[in-house]
This record gives sequence, C-alpha cells and structure tokens, in this order.
Amino acid sequence: MKIIICDQNNVDLDGVKLNFSFVDTGETLTKLTQEDKDQELYILDSLFPNVESFLEKGDELFMPPDFFLGHLEKLNSLSSKSIYLYFDLEHYPSSKQMLKELDEMNANQNGVLRIRRMSGDKGIIKKSLADLYVLSQQFGKGESFFAKTVFDEHSGTGHFIISIRFGQDVMAHLEYSIFHSNKEKLEMEWSSLNTVLAYSSDQQALSVLTGDSQRLLLDAESILSNSKKVSRSLEEELKILLEQLPQIAKEDGR
Repeated sequence: MKIIICDQNNVDLDGVKLNFSFVDTGETLTKLTQEDKDQELYILDSLFPNVESFLEKGDELFMPPDFFLGHLEKLNSLSSKSIYLYFDLEHYPSSKQMLKELDEMNANQNGVLRIRRMSGDKGIIKKSLADLYVLSQQFGKGESFFAKTVFDEHSGTGHFIISIRFGQDVMAHLEYSIFHSNKEKLEMEWSSLNTVLAYSSDQQALSVLTGDSQRLLLDAESILSNSKKVSRSLEEELKILLEQLPQIAKEDGR
C-alpha cells in the first residue's frame, strides 16, 4: 500500500492508475486500519490527527521534506518501510517545465531567479526547505545565504524572504507571503542577459508555460514515479539546509 502525505486540496490524481482514496472519514480510517486490499493508494493530510499512527499501515510512504524531518524519530522506527521525498517544484507541471527549459537552453549559468509563494496559511514558510533543495540541484551549492522574517501579529500577515547566491553568477530571491486568502499562489521568473521566463498561477498573461491551466496542483503520478528515496546523504543535506532556516524549525517546535 502506498500513502502520499500532502494537502488533499492541492493534488491532481487524474493520471493515477491505482485504486485510491482520501483519508478523510471514519469509514475510510477503519478500512485503512484493517488494511483494505481494494485500495492501493491513500492520500493523507499532514495535519490529520494522529498522522504518525497511519504511517505504519503503508509500505511505501511519499512525503515532503519538512514533514520527513519533523517526524524523523517515528520514521526511523519504520525500518521496513520505503520512504520517498517529493519536492513541490519538481511536481507542479509549470515549475517542472520551467526548470526543464532552463536546462535545455543552458540558461542557468548567469542570471536571477525569483520565486514568490502566497497563501493564507502560515505553513507556506515550510515550503522553502523543498524549494532550496531543488535550486541547489539546479544551480549547485549555495555560497551565501540571507533570510529575514517580517510578520505583523495584529493583521496576521507577513513575509519570509530568502536571498541566496549560487557561485558568482546566479542569484535567487525567494519570498513567502502570508495574506488573507484561501488560495495558494506561485510566481516564478528567470532573468538573464538573453532569456526571460515567467510563470504565475494567478495571472493568465504570465502563464506562458502552461497555457490555460491556472490550477496549482501537485501531479500525484509524478510524485509516485519520480520522488527521491530517502538515503543518509539526502537526510544530511536537508538537515544542513534546515540549519539555515530557523523559521521552519520554530514552526515545527524543533
């Protein structure tokens, strides 16, 4: 049995060939506990009560890196399970296409990448860990790093900003904005001397990579096929990145 841990409202299951079900009702939870053989895949929300107890029911577990590090003690006890990590930007069709085009044009040698995520959920900050990992795979190890949080407790809005340099020729600016909305948004822009690529999940004029698609959804089939199996080296690499992001550790109480 496979379990994907994600926000159930932000996943596209159209391409999945397995029998699947959302863990969202008492009946479904009972079936999962009894190891119902009819279901091959369950979609489990990371905020579900007693989420760790349900991890024991799966054989293959797919999760984002912040969840993995936040439940490391429990996951280390599940030695018989196969654990895979997915990183959002590799599984949104739009951002995946942008990264592919940068590779094909060899345009990722000199320029500036800007990523902006916007959400009404303060947990949006946690996505920075996965984003930084993807950028390190794209551009190499970051050499200088700056992070700052600005948050207004009264209004409940704020920003988490990261600036990072990869080598001498690539800069990345990441911004995570918390505002009053029930919709998550993503904007990406690459600028270099000869190339400009832009994407926005909210503005049709900028959606040059995805045509008419405006839905910001993770591709579940891509997660099942292309996630990275956890290894000691991957775990250590994520821990090093997390040390630069105390805001995430604070959110998780670590």
